[in-house]
Amino acid sequence: MKNSITLLALLFIVLYGSPAHAGKLMFGDDQRIVKLVDINLKGSGNEKLYLGYVVKTYFLGLGLYDSDGGYIIGVESNKDKYYPLPAPDAVEKMQQANLLPKDFPKYSLGVMDYLIGYSLYLAVASIFLPSFIRKKLKQNRI
Repeated sequence: MKNSITLLALLFIVLYGSPAHAGKLMFGDDQRIVKLVDINLKGSGNEKLYLGYVVKTYFLGLGLYDSDGGYIIGVESNKDKYYPLPAPDAVEKMQQANLLPKDFPKYSLGVMDYLIGYSLYLAVASIFLPSFIRKKLKQNRI
């Protein structure tokens, strides 16, 4: 009974804890684009661009794992559209022309990225770990 309550609580946190994934059991991959800084470039449709990064999460009902998709050039008017960062020599030329920052801002995946990205393992652990601990404690008392 306690395992069921723990699992339900964990599923509630995972499914409703993030607006992007609210109420969904997901399958396959998903990506989230995070804006870091505005840049002095315009897109092909004269759209405003920014420097950002991509977080990719792979799901099998719940999160199986995360991966860091690296720096990208995002489109301000479309949160799902981005361009891959050009080759290093092109980036260097763009930095010299002040189109990209001289030093890219550092970033790291956040706690919620990891909680969502590895939620399948948390759910499995919440099912089996409490009974394993109870069993070990009971064995030690005897």
